[in-house]
Amino acid sequence: MAVGTGYSKPVIAIYSNSGNVVTYTDFSDLGRGVNISLDVTASDINNFYADNTVAETAGGVFSSGTGTATIDGLAPAVARKILGLSEPRTVQVDGSDVSVQGYGADEPPFCGFGYIYRHQNNGAVTYIATVLPKVKFNPPGRSAETQEESINWQTQELTFSIYRDDTSNAEWMNESVTEFSTETAAYAYLQAALS
Repeated sequence: MAVGTGYSKPVIAIYSNSGNVVTYTDFSDLGRGVNISLDVTASDINNFYADNTVAETAGGVFSSGTGTATIDGLAPAVARKILGLSEPRTVQVDGSDVSVQGYGADEPPFCGFGYIYRHQNNGAVTYIATVLPKVKFNPPGRSAETQEESINWQTQELTFSIYRDDTSNAEWMNESVTEFSTETAAYAYLQAALS
């Protein structure tokens, strides 16, 4: 039985489509992965009974989803990308230029989001590349604490909504069936899938 042992290398790319042809641009690292959680809602099972038994069934398919990706910190350039923010403006402070990022009414774009899931089976460690083809990130909250005698490491949580993509398969997630022997190989797959 495979046991999950890690999460790493969260990546994003900007999603676009023309009809049912999906493309990605501007691939980049989201940050360093700390934690990932997905909450998926499926349609209710709808059973049809005949001869006093279930003869047909429908439902139990993806209907919506949300996720939380915890990372070490969101770089300003990546925040601009996933939140659709305008370019920073410059203000003068004591005769020096200070770059300021505005968070306004900008509409976040759809993104492709990927990450690596590490697991172990009978002592063998392998890596699975996971791609959520179409997500939209929410503006992140922020919390911080003052430093006391020891550092309380502070991370950043990014929440997002999961959508079906615009391909004919209407995928909401895909994973490599191939279990990569190295994290580097799984990352190369993410680069290829989101390019």
